[in-house]
Amino acid sequence: MLLKRNLALINSLSYGKDGDGMTTYVLFDLESIGTEYCEDVMNLDWKEIIEIGAYKLCFDEERTIMLSDFHTFVCPFAHKLNRRQTSVTHIQEEDLIKAPCYNDAIENFIRWAGRDSVFVFWGNSKVRMILDNNRRNWIDDFPRLKFMDLQSEYDMKKRSSRKTSLEQAVMENTGRFIGIRHSSMADAFNMISVIQKLRNIPLRIEKSNERRLIGSRNEPPVIDAVFIEKKQKKEIPIYQRVCARDFIKGGDEIRQLKQEQQRRLAGVF
Repeated sequence: MLLKRNLALINSLSYGKDGDGMTTYVLFDLESIGTEYCEDVMNLDWKEIIEIGAYKLCFDEERTIMLSDFHTFVCPFAHKLNRRQTSVTHIQEEDLIKAPCYNDAIENFIRWAGRDSVFVFWGNSKVRMILDNNRRNWIDDFPRLKFMDLQSEYDMKKRSSRKTSLEQAVMENTGRFIGIRHSSMADAFNMISVIQKLRNIPLRIEKSNERRLIGSRNEPPVIDAVFIEKKQKKEIPIYQRVCARDFIKGGDEIRQLKQEQQRRLAGVF
């Protein structure tokens, strides 16, 4: 999979277009449990995704338009949440027990995002994590998507040879990180200010009047294309294609994010 690594991608409106002819960007973050990657599918030392959070937006000259947001927990099959992971991620075991499985959650996420969108993440480990979870959940026909590593774009613009953390990048640009670190919704939301700085546009966010439904059963399946990695090619039909449910996370950190959204919509900083 090729990662786009030039700033022209951020300013381009030539692909990933929504109904208004503007590029749609999906800023997403993942939370996981486990440690390092390994080849043995039965070995528990791999990063299993347990949360997906994202914001869909587009840019119209100097305007940042928020289209919608997405959040779901993911029920793990190979790992169990421990106290340390709960303290870091603020995710409770009961949140995961009632959550959809990975196959459902990732399909619901891509259906909401749209396959033509540009998927923006911080740090290339996120793409590797998705590929690894796809493989361990027997998903071999994942769509080919457009990805952009915002961390690489940011470091390239500031000409830094060291990788900048998301929190550091936000502090360098706005002086304030919104929400709690290691929350997928908070990390995705804070990426908005970084991409705005790269585009040299105001931090204000406008909200779209259109809210797209999540998980509509009238929509066609999204995992229906052949996903081709650079080193190998496979064409195996997926064995599961079930419409997913999403569970909205509560808590102070989500309320804080909503309050910050209202502040930016009102142009108050």
